[in-house]
Amino acid sequence: MATRKGVPNTQFVFGVLGDICDALQKKKYNIGQLLSAMDVNKTGYNSRAEFTNIVNQMAENVPLESVRKVVSFLDHTGTGKVSIVEFLRLCQELLN
Repeated sequence: MATRKGVPNTQFVFGVLGDICDALQKKKYNIGQLLSAMDVNKTGYNSRAEFTNIVNQMAENVPLESVRKVVSFLDHTGTGKVSIVEFLRLCQELLN
């Protein structure tokens, strides 16, 4: 599958997403806790930097550069924002 310039390989991204979601699941966060922790401004979105920092704190075992690649993938519109709901939906799909 071809990727856009600067957007990482989809297979790699889903592997890292799986690692992030596994780490969150191991900490036994429920959806409500994740939404509260991630959506501090109550906008439904995080900036790229906010998302990277939050995920890096919640899933310490995932390398920062890998988290940044996931952010680039999730910000597919180039707005500089990551949809928290989209991220959590992906986690649910990966864990089920």
